[in-house]
Amino acid sequence: MGEKTVPFSAELACLLVAMLLGFVARVSAADEVERLCPFSTGQRMPTSQVRQVYEDREGTMWIATFRGLVRYADGKLRVYRSNLFTPELLPCNNVISVCEDFRQRLWIGTESGLCRLDKNTGRVVRMELGKERELRVNELLVTHDGNVYAGLIRGLMRYDEATRQMVGAGLDDVNIQSLAEMPNGDILIGSWGKGLFTYSPSRGFKPVALPSAIASKTILALHYDRLKRLWIGTLNEGLCQLAADGNGLWQIAAQYAGGDMPSDCVYSIAEKDGRLFAGTRKGLFVEGRKPLLAGDEVLGVCIDGAGDLWAATKGFGLYTTSAAGKIQKEEDVPHYQVLTDKENGKWEPRNYGVEYRSAQSSQPVMLLPTLRPYRLSLLSNGRVAIPMHDAGLYISYKGKIERHLSRRGGDMFIPHDLVHHAIEDSRGNLWVATRLGIGIRTYDGQDRVLSDMPNVPKCLGEEIYFLAEDREGTVWAATADGMIRCDSTFHRYSLDDGNFPIGNPTSFCHDKAGRRWVGTDGMGLCIYDIAKDCFVSVHEQLQLPGDIVTDLSVAADSSLLVNVGSEVISLSGSELESMHRNVRTDEPQAYWWIACAVAAILVCSAAFALYRRRRVKSIVHTVPPSAQSAPIAVEMADQQREFVDKATAVVMSHLSDCDFDVPLLANELSTSRTTLHRRMKEMTGKTTSAFIRDIRMNEACRILSASNSIRVSELAYRVGFNDPKYFSRCFKEMFGVLPGDYAQGNNVAK
Repeated sequence: MGEKTVPFSAELACLLVAMLLGFVARVSAADEVERLCPFSTGQRMPTSQVRQVYEDREGTMWIATFRGLVRYADGKLRVYRSNLFTPELLPCNNVISVCEDFRQRLWIGTESGLCRLDKNTGRVVRMELGKERELRVNELLVTHDGNVYAGLIRGLMRYDEATRQMVGAGLDDVNIQSLAEMPNGDILIGSWGKGLFTYSPSRGFKPVALPSAIASKTILALHYDRLKRLWIGTLNEGLCQLAADGNGLWQIAAQYAGGDMPSDCVYSIAEKDGRLFAGTRKGLFVEGRKPLLAGDEVLGVCIDGAGDLWAATKGFGLYTTSAAGKIQKEEDVPHYQVLTDKENGKWEPRNYGVEYRSAQSSQPVMLLPTLRPYRLSLLSNGRVAIPMHDAGLYISYKGKIERHLSRRGGDMFIPHDLVHHAIEDSRGNLWVATRLGIGIRTYDGQDRVLSDMPNVPKCLGEEIYFLAEDREGTVWAATADGMIRCDSTFHRYSLDDGNFPIGNPTSFCHDKAGRRWVGTDGMGLCIYDIAKDCFVSVHEQLQLPGDIVTDLSVAADSSLLVNVGSEVISLSGSELESMHRNVRTDEPQAYWWIACAVAAILVCSAAFALYRRRRVKSIVHTVPPSAQSAPIAVEMADQQREFVDKATAVVMSHLSDCDFDVPLLANELSTSRTTLHRRMKEMTGKTTSAFIRDIRMNEACRILSASNSIRVSELAYRVGFNDPKYFSRCFKEMFGVLPGDYAQGNNVAK
């Protein structure tokens, strides 16, 4: 008997130990989730608005944000976006979706198109989606057989490897929100308002009958768990598991909604150790545990290869359980606004709540500690307007809340309770910028929502991030990609309209000389050109560092104060007047100036026409084959020439590196970007980016002279351009002809 009971006891003991270890692991995993903390490195993310986190096959993390694509590897961040130095790298900096195919190519879906990054060469190629299509790419999917699918705001597309083009697959009237590969190899498609579809290249599309309980018919996320069960994230019905019944109809087998979820709007789904995680409109759902990140809009959830959790939020950055995430102390959290009221009280928005310090007391008061504030503003009566995330607008005075305005509370002039900003104009009207456009409460108590008014453009119903009034009483509204002038015309300035450069507006200022300025994230400081009715970047002209302007204001001495993130730069009126401008910023004072300009244009046009007829024949003599890679015809002292020669050598050593830009040149020369800009301007008369571009262009001429049979695209990549079209445009701007015309002229001369 003893011999029989010993094995049984050993087996029982082993079973108990395994159960105990499993329980400990489960508790440890739960505790690990509780340690979800802000992601931080020595470098700053381009924005706190993060949409998705994706891990490629090499373990590199790719972070899709509203202002570019971020690569995180080996503790370092690298940002891919269109800006001053790479103006056409991405179709749009608002990156929505990312995935990797089997050829180490990263596919990048944006608000305005699709591109592909070859991780081996660093080249970025734009994919044509067709002029008739809406270009927003909501979702990307790579199937087990290597096919790449893109779900657009209008239709499904597939990459054809034979033709190297995206081809339409169908559903051109469907707004596709999510994609997943089914166990049988078909594609499952979630849409906005039209339910589910299945797709097979051989059988085509087939609608899926959803249970009647999913009334919204909007499927924002799709996920097959480790048991091959289908989970869907919906707009209003929470997180649902679908399973087919005996008749083949899909029914809800399990559901988390109502009190189970922070919000019934589910954006994304991930799984770890059999436990589901879901990003919702008001926090992170963890199956079997209490929600995390309460109140945050969690757009993306990812579990990496090490089992760490990543959560992407809209407005509060990235959170993770990885060792990369470090808990930030409150004093380490950056604060971007301090508002001083008429009694010299200080108001400072925090991650949650607003801190108020009166001039008479050093003891702070925390207002609304459970709510997320946005940009504060001061009203004419000394009150402070506090806009809140999904909680409307609060009016406060001396550290006390006096009024709460919200759509839920019956204030129908507020289009949506997610209020980004509020201002009072010079006529006493209260303007609010919200997720669904602009609302106005007039000085005499009338309420208006601009998007509800007749004959107004659709853009007035878009998300508005801030408002500003110029000195003429016109209100300007900032959208994700430009500005709207809110006068009788409601004119829009955006990248799509061709009158606003790439970059998200961050600030607006109308100085005492009548110039209107906009700070952007991507193209730095921009000025309004009255003659052309457009905004243009003057960041490089003014030799400002970086490509971001976070705030603008006018000092008492009329100088323009430009906050570039690392410092505040004061630009005097004389500096602004004497700068070499390509724009006209003041109204014409006399008509004879117009007549002179027209005459000059006619003369120049005639001269240019004569010049163009001779250009192709003489281009070889303009840039001879023996020309050096970067001739700098500037007389300078030996020390200055040594500096320029060193800079030239550095650029030449990185000639084919499309990511080499001004910051990297400054690092290699062991100087700051500001100092580099100043010295380069003094020594060469050029901006630093123009200096780099000229070296690349002259080297392109040398290569063409040596071998005029080279393809333009290959030439562009060899001299460090990601986009052959942009390279051709730069070449023509510098030499007057396209690269192909130059090669042809060079061949004729030979």
